[in-house]
Amino acid sequence: MTELIQARDTENFIELSKKRYNGLYTYENTNYKGEFSGVYIRCIKHDKIIKVKPYFHLNSTRGCKECNKNINN
Repeated sequence: MTELIQARDTENFIELSKKRYNGLYTYENTNYKGEFSGVYIRCIKHDKIIKVKPYFHLNSTRGCKECNKNINN
């Protein structure tokens, strides 16, 4: 069984996210307040600001809808 990833604070969330997504997003507007409280990230490829829930961003492929379309096609 895969262990779920859970952040402790903003700095830890950003660190974990950067490891998972390897530079696809930036996190300059991110303020982590909990697993299910939305945070803002920026897709570098599409230059879009996206609101995501940290839990899903760390434990699935939630992020830029445009990037996800390219993955699923």
